[in-house]
Amino acid sequence: MLGATSNLHLDQPGQDIAISFSSPDFERGRVLNYAYCLNDGKWQSLGPSTSVQLANLSPRRYRFEVKSITPEGISSEPAAPHFWVQPLFHQTWWFVAMIAATGGLAAFGYFRWRLGQLLKMEAMRQAIAADLHDEVGASLTSIQILSQLASHPDNDRRSEALEKLPEQVRRTSASLREIVWNISPSHDSLGLLIGELTRHAGEVFEKMDIQYSVQADDFPDGDRLDVAARQHLQRIFKEILNNLAKHSQASRAAVIFKKEGNELVVLVRDNGLGFDPATVRRGNGLDNMQARVMAAGGQLSLRSSPTDGTETTLRLPLKTGRAWWWVS
Repeated sequence: MLGATSNLHLDQPGQDIAISFSSPDFERGRVLNYAYCLNDGKWQSLGPSTSVQLANLSPRRYRFEVKSITPEGISSEPAAPHFWVQPLFHQTWWFVAMIAATGGLAAFGYFRWRLGQLLKMEAMRQAIAADLHDEVGASLTSIQILSQLASHPDNDRRSEALEKLPEQVRRTSASLREIVWNISPSHDSLGLLIGELTRHAGEVFEKMDIQYSVQADDFPDGDRLDVAARQHLQRIFKEILNNLAKHSQASRAAVIFKKEGNELVVLVRDNGLGFDPATVRRGNGLDNMQARVMAAGGQLSLRSSPTDGTETTLRLPLKTGRAWWWVS
């Protein structure tokens, strides 16, 4: 009976192998029977056959045991060769661990991305709510008051209310249109935003009879601002023009939109009276502008003197590169 052990390595899982064996018998004419087991200790009879076929072996270590049985039923000491069926690379533990780690990193990345999207959405909702409260809410309150005054018994007050009511309705409609314009995905283009700001600047300057010029760089399609930053920019820009129209007494003004590095630079310059920034009293308008600039991650600088007019510079960080959701 074979008593030696061997260690074989098979590098193709799923293949069939045949094992042959024999046992010396010194009594002529006697037929030996054989039995084998594979790993599980359950012996299977082979009769007088001296070979066995093992089919579709999975990757693992195998202990093949075989023994001979005499006609009197006496079993020999089993021979127990060992052999390995090597796994393919995708069946190895390190490959499974690598896939699990990759899946974990992908899940973590998706979680971080999703969290960022939710935070952006929350910021956008807060910005829209603030705009609705500050702009539309105040306008609707004014419309309500004017509507009540329209039925006042005093003719002068009634006439004044009826005269102001259409203008207040127009302002409310413009505020709502601006909010809807800002949240529309089709208006992500920086060129469209600059066009909207230019249109508003033209309305203000023409109403005040101020000669003006507008210059704008060509911005790549991938340059953009998110929804919240667009809203802050429009509010800041309007406040700058409002201050210019109310206080500067300027006859000329210039608006410049340009790109410096990864920043959008908006510069508004006039030839008005100017003032000393160190002594001017800060009001809600300037405080609101600074708060919006900080919320948008930008910078606002003011240069003015009583003889050289005023120059206001706004810098906002741009998002560059085409995003996967971007639609031309």
